[in-house]
Amino acid sequence: LEKKPYLLIDFSEFLQINV
Repeated sequence: LEKKPYLLIDFSEFLQINV
């Protein structure tokens, strides 16, 4: 996962990818 200013956004994207 790329480092982003907001971990929440990165995590949310990861969840969307899993779905």
